[in-house]
Amino acid sequence: MDNNKEKDKKSFRFIWSLLMVFIYMGIAYLFTMTPIFEDKIDWNIRVGIAILVTIYAIIRGYRLWKLGK
Repeated sequence: MDNNKEKDKKSFRFIWSLLMVFIYMGIAYLFTMTPIFEDKIDWNIRVGIAILVTIYAIIRGYRLWKLGK
């Protein structure tokens, strides 16, 4: 019984982490490719934030891949 609960927790964590990777990549896309923040934030700052968020998403994705092995 406990093994099944632990497996469900791991499965949920995997799905949640995968979802967060896609959300971070979506945020990076929003910062650079859409006019949503065009008036409010300078282009250089938006690109910098997008790069940081993309790097973070790659790190999370790598950790997720490493744990899934």
